[in-house]
Amino acid sequence: MKSGAVKAAGIPYGALMLCAIALAGCGRESESPIPPAGLPIGASLPGAGQPQNHGQGTYRVVFSFGENPYGYDGAGPVASLINLNGTFYGTTSGGGTHTCTASGVECGTVFGLSTTGLEHVLHDFSGTPDGNFPFAGLVAMNGTLYGTTANGGTYGYGTVFSISTSGTETVLHSFGYGSDGAQPMAALTAVHGNLYGTTLYGGDVACSPSTDGCGTVFRISPSGKERVLHIFSGKSDGLYPAAGLLNLKGTLYGTTEFGDNGGGTVFTITPAGKETVLYNFPEVANGTAPEAALIDVKGTLYGTTEGGGSADWGTVFRISKTGTDERVLHSFNDNGSDGYRPDSGLVALKGLLYGTTPKGGIATVGTLFSVDAKTGAETILHNFNIGYRNDGVAPDAGLINLNGTLYGTTSYGGVSLPSCPNSGPCDWGTVFAFKP
Repeated sequence: MKSGAVKAAGIPYGALMLCAIALAGCGRESESPIPPAGLPIGASLPGAGQPQNHGQGTYRVVFSFGENPYGYDGAGPVASLINLNGTFYGTTSGGGTHTCTASGVECGTVFGLSTTGLEHVLHDFSGTPDGNFPFAGLVAMNGTLYGTTANGGTYGYGTVFSISTSGTETVLHSFGYGSDGAQPMAALTAVHGNLYGTTLYGGDVACSPSTDGCGTVFRISPSGKERVLHIFSGKSDGLYPAAGLLNLKGTLYGTTEFGDNGGGTVFTITPAGKETVLYNFPEVANGTAPEAALIDVKGTLYGTTEGGGSADWGTVFRISKTGTDERVLHSFNDNGSDGYRPDSGLVALKGLLYGTTPKGGIATVGTLFSVDAKTGAETILHNFNIGYRNDGVAPDAGLINLNGTLYGTTSYGGVSLPSCPNSGPCDWGTVFAFKP
């Protein structure tokens, strides 16, 4: 989520900081107290759902945010979707009916979406006490959805919340900075009835040059009992965990964006809080700044780095579960034609790893790609369209696989709809589908 750039720039906590690192939803000012429309987008509208065949598969826009011209159906989805009983659920970093800054930035939403493009808003965040700016996706446990907001809550440093599929939202925990952690940017992971997650900042260890904490790993029960399992020191154990955790037989695997050598780390942590660094990215060629969660494919871990590689524009890498064997599968090239700065995770399907880049490609606004898990051969499957009247722009989230079709989100762009202000494109993001 570009957190490294934000940290390097010394941008402080708060809604304006998060607005700067969000790719959408900022600057959306509500112009009228019109309630959410909650209407579907159908294939009869211009460009909606029309397939585009690129030789390697078929791509289509399933839903464009901005059907309500004031963004009340959400704006700026930067997180992956989840599927629960045939319905997609997700978050938008902006949009909704409540504003959370003096400049009119909306607080974000939780939404549901059918595979045919029928969208409904489950919850509009208001900042206090329910949180605002949900940059992370959701996780389902026993039929209830759980998520995080990066800001808001009682103390302003983010929340963990639960929400039913009918829209009843409950704040389970408000982060209070200090040892408690601050600003969770990643989705939660469910393990044996509890939820595990990371906070980008917070903890009681100052990380130079700022006094902000280096980040934490925490556990929280469905009733809201929270416990910090690990506080990052900013030394050999890394700092700034921007990604969620991967559960493998009760052991959690994660990444930090930076390490004591600057490149980032891969670590494990037990549910009891024993943390072990498996790998420190030693130099630029191996990749730097892993910002996305890892995936497991037949006992090997795969991930992306936002920087590093042969051109320092990011990589797809693999690493053994012991951390002793790390290899770059693909380095994004120096002219950006194959995409660059990947900051989302991968999904595996039939021997290929699929992912997105928010930048690069022919139109410079992002790509959808595959990488062969054995050979590292990369194929561009879709170049997102800078005109964005019939496409999305800047996919900042990973993909999910539903019955062989991949679904994802873009943080900008969308199909031009009749209701858009000034007859322009509704550039508030999309949900798209790709059939390999």
